Amino acid sequence: MWNLMKKDLKVWGQNKKIWMFLIAVLIMFIIGTAFYATEEPASSRAGVSIGVIDKDKSEYSTLMVSYFKDNEVFSQYVSVEVGEENEIKQKFEDGELTMYLLIPPGFAESLIYIENVPMQAVISKKDTTKAIILKNMLLGYERYISAVEVNCVALYDMMKEASMPQSLIDSENIRISYDLVFTALGRESFFDYIEKQDVTGIPLRTYYTYEVFFLLLSYLAVFAGMDLLLERKNGILSRLTTMGTKITTVVIAKFSLYLGLFSVPVLLLYGLGQAGLFPKTNLSEIIFFILYFGTTVLVFLFLGTLLRKLPNYLLVSNVLIIFGAIIGAGLIPMLYLPDAMKQLAKLSPNYWFLNISFTLHLNNEAIPPLFILGVALLMFLLIVGTWIVYRRREGVVREDI
Repeated sequence: MWNLMKKDLKVWGQNKKIWMFLIAVLIMFIIGTAFYATEEPASSRAGVSIGVIDKDKSEYSTLMVSYFKDNEVFSQYVSVEVGEENEIKQKFEDGELTMYLLIPPGFAESLIYIENVPMQAVISKKDTTKAIILKNMLLGYERYISAVEVNCVALYDMMKEASMPQSLIDSENIRISYDLVFTALGRESFFDYIEKQDVTGIPLRTYYTYEVFFLLLSYLAVFAGMDLLLERKNGILSRLTTMGTKITTVVIAKFSLYLGLFSVPVLLLYGLGQAGLFPKTNLSEIIFFILYFGTTVLVFLFLGTLLRKLPNYLLVSNVLIIFGAIIGAGLIPMLYLPDAMKQLAKLSPNYWFLNISFTLHLNNEAIPPLFILGVALLMFLLIVGTWIVYRRREGVVREDI
């Protein structure tokens, strides 16, 4: 097997295109590592901050503000800051707050007796998306509060008509008003929530760097299958097998050579990063890149055995890579894909490469052993499949195009 690898190394030394591709992959890895090192970690702080100016200071307004401030579901997305008017407005002007609410004096009493003292809401227009979302959210709450007001006044009138004591009318009206308002505010309890993890926190610059890196790795693996196809077409494999060399030995030799020429420099750069001579990288990501590249090399070696003609091989390879990139969130980031397109994207290796890479990138977790075992099993099946296909096609006359 070593002699086969030395022979391929000599061929590589004469093929400048392959070396250019390998250098391009390493350059993209270095660029991606530089972006990784300069990136700020994803912040756990809520993306929307709301200031509250409470001039009412009533029990109701205090309860309402504390509800939003302490609600676990709401606080995942919005941070609430209560303060004085001058302080909140200054922070809003400085861009620290996305919006602020001003609760006027007598707001609670006006809600109960329908005297229509509105709450003032000021939304920043710096981020149009956030402004639209916040506006729609406030309009939604406005409809709930309006429904509360209608029910409160209906209750108040009915109790008046029944000649109930005024103290009882007021106390019951306030109590039921609180219940209705907090039922409306707590409407997330009407739904079952499903946590959906996504690749938030990845800048577009880094996103497309990973995508270009994926394409370069895929096309580098195409050379491996093309190399095997040309050797088979030129009769080299037939002479090797006649001399007792197994096709699996040839496949493993090419696999080891391509994987080694990619893995050795990458692991060297990782070691330099640990020594402080290069930006530090995530070991889990590097292991995943090596596993992906090794699997891809075997896939194209299998295609190089399955397909007879070089034009057909190049056509199929380009369709798999380019079409896979188009549907697999390579052009449009997966965060912006509609749900229907995301389901289609899951059929593409491009999607899973990006998804797993970004998950490892953000969480800095170790690759599960079962995942590594599954990839190793897939590699073994590809080697066996290549051997079976070659045995069935052995002796077939092929035409050069």
